[in-house]
Amino acid sequence: MINDIDSKLITKREVVNKKLVELYEDAYECESGCTCENISIEYNQIIAWQTELSARVVEYNKNLNGLIENEKAIIASCPAYIYDSDGNAFFDFSAPVLEVEP
Repeated sequence: MINDIDSKLITKREVVNKKLVELYEDAYECESGCTCENISIEYNQIIAWQTELSARVVEYNKNLNGLIENEKAIIASCPAYIYDSDGNAFFDFSAPVLEVEP
């Protein structure tokens, strides 16, 4: 009896595996003119762009942090650097925010 159950399960497993392979292949075989025939190529290109953009963002953040550190050093050595010709401070975030009505 156990052998019968085992053989039936093995047979059904083979049938199911065969059907899964068949359906999986059908899912990737599109009809002529289908717009998704190059989906893997397009997906890989999008991932490559995303990776490149992420690397650029990291590089730009490093550059920005370097520029901020340079600016801090310049301001520490020459506080007049932050003022324009009218005496207004650039990047003075300690001042209250003024709302201008249209």
